[in-house]
Amino acid sequence: MTYQHWFTFTITHEYFTNSICPVFNIVPTHDTYKLFKNFDIKCQLQQQQLLIYAKVRPSKSIAQELQTASDLFLQLIPTDNNFSSYTKLPSNKTQDNLIYVTNSNPSTEEVVPPTTIVSHTPLRFTVTTKNVQHLSVKNMQGATVFEQSTANTPRTTVDLRALGTGRYDLWLDGKLSKSFLGTTEPLHERCFGIVHLQMQHTVDLLKTLTLPALTLHFESKATYWEYLVVVPQDKKINLKRLEIAPDLYKPKTETLFQNKTAYVFVSQQPLKLVKAPQQYSILKLQYTHQFSDTIEEQDIKLPVPAANATRQTIENNENIYYSRTIIYV
Repeated sequence: MTYQHWFTFTITHEYFTNSICPVFNIVPTHDTYKLFKNFDIKCQLQQQQLLIYAKVRPSKSIAQELQTASDLFLQLIPTDNNFSSYTKLPSNKTQDNLIYVTNSNPSTEEVVPPTTIVSHTPLRFTVTTKNVQHLSVKNMQGATVFEQSTANTPRTTVDLRALGTGRYDLWLDGKLSKSFLGTTEPLHERCFGIVHLQMQHTVDLLKTLTLPALTLHFESKATYWEYLVVVPQDKKINLKRLEIAPDLYKPKTETLFQNKTAYVFVSQQPLKLVKAPQQYSILKLQYTHQFSDTIEEQDIKLPVPAANATRQTIENNENIYYSRTIIYV
């Protein structure tokens, strides 16, 4: 018997160099862990690229070995507490729900954004059904897997334990109430998202000798980059010119920062946050000393904003983000 590579899952992010996103651990759910053991499936993580292997007998193909495997569910556990600070996420993403990605199309290489949000619910739960006449639950194929008349019933218990882990939709009186991930066991306390690997799509591709792959791609958050340039009094210099090149920033204003005069530069438009830019902006100074008229010049390479330096304001009923960096000359 040999192990054969049959699926690749990759995480990419604009924020990082070469788009390689190194800030997630990938952990199977309880049901998927048991399936890994039953089908002798092993995983290898290489630079946020998860390679999945299975043991194949000489008389079988990889598609035949996995023909009866149920769907896989993998948890995304962030290792960077600032991940949400530099990542563009749906407005309805909170600490209480999950990013959900799946290989929804039977294509060779599928790239998906983190746009689908689901809640997490145990497979047995209670729903408030006061003033609700009918409750139903559908699986992701649209088939009804549970339904009940709820007239004169203030609370209704839904039990999906016989169906196992999966994505479901709760409908109340013919209207979608919520989409949720139902699991047999609790998820990791820091679970950020779920990767749902639909095995039927996967096996269909493997039958054609095609290696399936799925990529989750994150975009960087765009913020106004704000630089506060502070010239300490003990420098005893007189500024003649102060600007940032290239000319992407609004004209400077003055403000008081920690009892010192600070010159403020703000980017003319939101810029995407990056860990390391392809080109640094340069703070260009011209100044004279207190007892000399000789004009001197200095160029300072400006750092990119720190991931945890982002603040949110509301302007014209919109969420606006600023990333502040303090520069001492």
